[in-house]
Amino acid sequence: MKRSVRFLMALLLSGVVAGHAAETGQDAGNEEPEEIIIRGTRSVDTLRIKMMATELRIYDLFNTLNPDDRYDIHCQVVAATGSLIKERQCAAQYIDDIRADEAWAYESDLPWIPPMDEIERHDEELRRLLEKHLAENKDLQSAAREYRDLRKQLLEAEQAREKN
Repeated sequence: MKRSVRFLMALLLSGVVAGHAAETGQDAGNEEPEEIIIRGTRSVDTLRIKMMATELRIYDLFNTLNPDDRYDIHCQVVAATGSLIKERQCAAQYIDDIRADEAWAYESDLPWIPPMDEIERHDEELRRLLEKHLAENKDLQSAAREYRDLRKQLLEAEQAREKN
């Protein structure tokens, strides 16, 4: 944030200085314009947005490649019970199905025990499918590399911001 404010101030001041030079007749003999080189890093917010978009692209690619809809991954923005703060949550369809069963049991005043063995079996199958499609699909590999690189840049940007 500080960097972008400084950048805007520099642009505004350079415009004021250039306008003053034009008014006073200075700079009339210069044929080459001045050159301003700005080096910087992407902002943390920009990196987060790019990471989220890349993550969604990975899920879309996986969902297209995956023939079993139980393992399709979907994201939604939700607020936890009792909170107004919303966050994005992504889960495979089988998790949403188990949550629906839990909600039905709750509404029906029935006891409900999470099927941990079923969840673990599905988790293992999802992991296997992800690894399989990642090994076979170049687009998925490219998106995964892009996500990894963006994550690294984000961590570096956050560390740099903490130092300032």
